[in-house]
Amino acid sequence: MAYQIDKFNGSFLVTIDDQTINTTATNLKLVGRNYAGYGEIQNENFIHLLENFASTTAPPRSLEGQIWYDSSAKKLKYFDGQRYKPAAGAEVSAAAPAGLSSGEFWFNTQEQQLYTWSGSEFVLIGPERTPTEGDTIVRPRIVKDVLGNNKSILEFLVGNTAIAIFSKDRFDINLTINPVDGFFNIRPGLNLVNIDNSGIATTSDYRFWGTATNSQRLNGLSSDDFLRSSNTEFRSQVKFLDSGLVVGDQNDLRIRVINGNEPVIENTVGGNIILRIISGVTPRNIAIIQEDGILPGNNDQYFLGKPGIRWKEVNAETVRAQTFYGKFVGELESPPSPPGNPPTPLQLQSVSVSTAFSMVPEAGIPANFSVSLDQSNGSIDLLSGLVGSINNFDIGNINPGSGTFTDLTVTGKVRFTSSAIDTLIVTGGAVIGGDLVVTGNITSNSTSAIKVPVGTTTQRPAPIKGMIRFNDTDGIFEGYNGADWIPIGGALDEDYGLITSSPDIFIDYGGLF
Repeated sequence: MAYQIDKFNGSFLVTIDDQTINTTATNLKLVGRNYAGYGEIQNENFIHLLENFASTTAPPRSLEGQIWYDSSAKKLKYFDGQRYKPAAGAEVSAAAPAGLSSGEFWFNTQEQQLYTWSGSEFVLIGPERTPTEGDTIVRPRIVKDVLGNNKSILEFLVGNTAIAIFSKDRFDINLTINPVDGFFNIRPGLNLVNIDNSGIATTSDYRFWGTATNSQRLNGLSSDDFLRSSNTEFRSQVKFLDSGLVVGDQNDLRIRVINGNEPVIENTVGGNIILRIISGVTPRNIAIIQEDGILPGNNDQYFLGKPGIRWKEVNAETVRAQTFYGKFVGELESPPSPPGNPPTPLQLQSVSVSTAFSMVPEAGIPANFSVSLDQSNGSIDLLSGLVGSINNFDIGNINPGSGTFTDLTVTGKVRFTSSAIDTLIVTGGAVIGGDLVVTGNITSNSTSAIKVPVGTTTQRPAPIKGMIRFNDTDGIFEGYNGADWIPIGGALDEDYGLITSSPDIFIDYGGLF
């Protein structure tokens, strides 16, 4: 009669017929009733149980809770219904095993490291090194300094390479006894590998990354956002308080704001302020501001305004210049007087040094006012459009008094308030170096004489009808009638009249014709 085999928990396992052996239900041979030779089979079953199915391979028909001795790993294992697990110690393999429960261990034969399963991942227990990468640890260490003294440090290793050292002392590592690659000058605190001798920077790409509490005050700005000795460029507007800024070893230059809204640029050590332009590589001083005034950087080279770009109005108590363009309104003053004598209004008379002053025409501006002075004489050239005054003027060494002109018409006439209208009165002599052109009458009230030009025949000028001169070759006055030079008022050969009735024959003082 067949009988039923149940497991310990009461669940059905298998039915065994009489006189049969079951070898498929378990790793033991289950003997049926009246099976001949069952003794050997039973004894083998006891042996298998005694040796816990010792083998290099797991039993193929295992029941949950069954024990197996893995003779290859030399470990006793149990079957959890899914797989055999070590009954003690850790799983040993090159690849991560599957099916571990939380807290179970796995020894990685590839990296020679022990892990535990957290329920979601393997967590390294140790050691913190691998055959391929070396140590990755923080370890306390005693090293010798250059004087042979012991120094305690914490050494940070990554891949068996020291990248940082913590120290409480400042010292130099003894490179002969215990060298640490990349380190020599150790300072209190954290030292990164390859710090230069100044202790300011590393000579490679080792850096602090992230945010330190004190660096939060810089708002995460990069070094390019700050002025450095190698980069002094402002990339956005910079604002200073009214107290301003100073430049120079002695704070020579100061820029600030006074009285709330008055900007000031000042030299605080009493020197000059130079306005300079660099043209190519050559510096050009355009103007120099001194304690007593503003000077050009070079004499007679730079402009204050230009013909096309003018200042609206210039106000000054005294103006000295060689040339003025455009209208002139006001008074002119003579060149500086000898020491001790105050300047006087412009006087045209003999002066001690040669000088010149002029106002010349400019496009779009009517007329000019020109005064030229030299050591012996002076002249006034007045053109239309001028408004102003000349007081206390002299011509030559004779003082005719003073007069003030009030108007200069487009015809070039000068009106003086102290003279007759349209009349220029000069008490002293006048010397004219060029042509004198008179469009009106010439009147001489003198009882003396008028002197005409004197010259030889070869010195005659290019003839113009109406010219009068004295011919010094022939000793006669002559004039040009538009065709020939002819004598004026008789000649050295004087005619005495006719002595015959023939109109073609007359007796001349010098002969008979």
